[in-house]
Amino acid sequence: MNKDTLRKTIAASAAVAKDWFFEHATIKKHDDWDKRGKLEDKGIGVVYAFINAKGKCLYVGQTTGTLKQRANARTSLHYQAVWWQEWRWLRFMNISNQTDQLILEALLILALSPQCNIKPAARRIRQMF
Repeated sequence: MNKDTLRKTIAASAAVAKDWFFEHATIKKHDDWDKRGKLEDKGIGVVYAFINAKGKCLYVGQTTGTLKQRANARTSLHYQAVWWQEWRWLRFMNISNQTDQLILEALLILALSPQCNIKPAARRIRQMF
């Protein structure tokens, strides 16, 4: 398999993963964040995407804990991030297996090109390899 074929295969997988995620993910408004129990995060781990009012993805991530635990993590405080006040919609899926989380997160980063992801950063598929 050559690099171009590999890129096309990854791009197709990323597009399918994005469509599947958008079809099955729980959707919450920014207002739901502060309401106790409103997120319906089961605490088993999640893959998530924060979206602004224009529908642009700001940040994609995953955690093995809860969303609120991740937002408070010292390694990357979401509450202090430049994008935090801008998000309006949160999409997430409760996923307990960390391998599944990491794969879905990577595919969503490729498909959605979140403008605020630093590590791992958004990546253009055509630039890979």
